[in-house]
Amino acid sequence: MKRIIILACMLMLLIIGCSEDDEEIIEETLDVSYLPVVVGNWWEYAEADYPEDTVILSVTGTTNLKDGKNVFIIESERDRGYLSRAVNDMVLFHETLDDLSGELIYRSILSVGTTWQNSLASVKVASRDIVSTPSGIFEDCYRVDVKVVDEHDYYSIWLAKNVGPVKIAEIDPDDQEIEESIVLSDYGVAGSDSDKLFPVDSSSADYPKVKSISVKSGAEIGNSESIYVSFSKPMESVSITVTGASGSVISSGNSAVWIPDNKIPSGEHTLIIDGYDTENQSLLEPTFIKFRVVPDDDIFKGNPPLVTSVSIAEGSQVAGNQAITVTFSKAVTSATIIVTGATGTTTVAGKTATWTPTGEIPPGAHTMTVSAEDSAGQALEGAVPINFTAVAPNNTPPALDGGACDPKDGGTGVDPADYPEKLTLVFTEALTDATVTAKDPDFKSTEELAGNTLTITFLQYSMPNETEFVITIFATDAAGNTAEIEYGFTTMAKEG
Repeated sequence: MKRIIILACMLMLLIIGCSEDDEEIIEETLDVSYLPVVVGNWWEYAEADYPEDTVILSVTGTTNLKDGKNVFIIESERDRGYLSRAVNDMVLFHETLDDLSGELIYRSILSVGTTWQNSLASVKVASRDIVSTPSGIFEDCYRVDVKVVDEHDYYSIWLAKNVGPVKIAEIDPDDQEIEESIVLSDYGVAGSDSDKLFPVDSSSADYPKVKSISVKSGAEIGNSESIYVSFSKPMESVSITVTGASGSVISSGNSAVWIPDNKIPSGEHTLIIDGYDTENQSLLEPTFIKFRVVPDDDIFKGNPPLVTSVSIAEGSQVAGNQAITVTFSKAVTSATIIVTGATGTTTVAGKTATWTPTGEIPPGAHTMTVSAEDSAGQALEGAVPINFTAVAPNNTPPALDGGACDPKDGGTGVDPADYPEKLTLVFTEALTDATVTAKDPDFKSTEELAGNTLTITFLQYSMPNETEFVITIFATDAAGNTAEIEYGFTTMAKEG
């Protein structure tokens, strides 16, 4: 009994959000009403076969970890743990007040059929059921199946809106029968107002983010195309799911590719990307993209790949240690970049191919050529050789062009009304990567890098008055030079 009660605490943390409709999956945010953790809330559970054997879980108060972080206390008669909410509604479980980092259990937006795996368990949202318990009948409950990593243990948990877990069962892995279960016999839940649930830890933890995806929202792809994803940092585990299709995932470092097992059925699909990095930190926000699949012949026939951009220009001077990136009109399965008089390696990720010199490009004149092929076997068309001159290696770290930024770096009296949607950061050279590692104060946003410009677009956020903003960016140029750069400004005082 004690073991399964402890699991009630742990499994409550695994399931923290449900989508009411697949069509709303992109806009849906964390629905904490399925986990109403408010001081004073309590749940009494009874073993199904022995209803007189009960235990009560309670949210008894708040306290602070040794570093001052505020946490909720959740305990039964014999056990105690602590819950905190990190940025973007991710929940951490702390065994003791000395456990400062905690265990990032999970954060996800769920719909029936969604699966993922984190460092603790593999999880599947199996169904929506009606559950009868001594405390009442609960309709439209989410059943979530959990397999504990490295153990031969399987569990199912049923969650009711504005209540929490109403039934938890240990499942026999062989015949899928319930071996032991507990059900909700009584409860007292004061409310589920998200403003009252979990104090947010706004620390600037370096959570991984999705940097690029080879398929865009609303795009059409062929039914044999693979999907390429890059991340802001090396990943320990990556989950890529396409609804209505099966496939395998190959990941290495900052990159991953989803390869379909068979042709993807024509029609609309949703791409779901999740995972955690080598420090057990989950993606800052799981990614959902709706796209459409059409037969390969429809999208590929007479539609060969083309070069849309190259990171160097005709007749330009190129640093001897600079990588060269070519972007195509569509995803390619292979590409070769050749630079006369120099050696290097070509890597391919979706619509881009990057040539990295082995050592340095010798000084003097060179010519770059590129060839590529898509998944239908169509060769690249219209590629033009580019002549350039290699010069001394670039060993200068990237820097911010503060005066060209909008608003300007170090600016004061910035009117928030002038920047309702985005901030524009300009650097002194083109970058291959610019990752926002910290925002003070924190806010939700998307970032897009194009050449030497990083655009930060707000997600349902309005800048407050009388606030100093500091944004930290880790920047990398084509020569591999890196720098941690701070950009900041101060908004104007309120009128009156």
